[in-house]
Amino acid sequence: MPASKTNLNAATHGGILTRLTLGELPTKMRRQLSPARAYRRDLEAAVMNVKGEVNLSDAHLIDEAAAAEIHASICRWLLRDWLGLSQHQEKMIEALYADVTPDNDAEQ
Repeated sequence: MPASKTNLNAATHGGILTRLTLGELPTKMRRQLSPARAYRRDLEAAVMNVKGEVNLSDAHLIDEAAAAEIHASICRWLLRDWLGLSQHQEKMIEALYADVTPDNDAEQ
């Protein structure tokens, strides 16, 4: 239910979104979270297998990796649905991005 017109804290952006809790995505974008959550579980399991525990530093790095995966998933969704790019065009953009992204293995 939207806020009343007398409420000075009411959203005035004109959108249909009435409430978005920090850290949540709009309903039509919830599907983007599933692969990132699976990625997080896989990373946590891998760290547990190697170290036997997930310490604070590991948890932070896993959280950052999952957040980056969510960000990438949202960007792919925006490219595909909002800009109307095909999967072929999306793969071309990913290839271009891979060409300009520094290779971490080459630096070592």
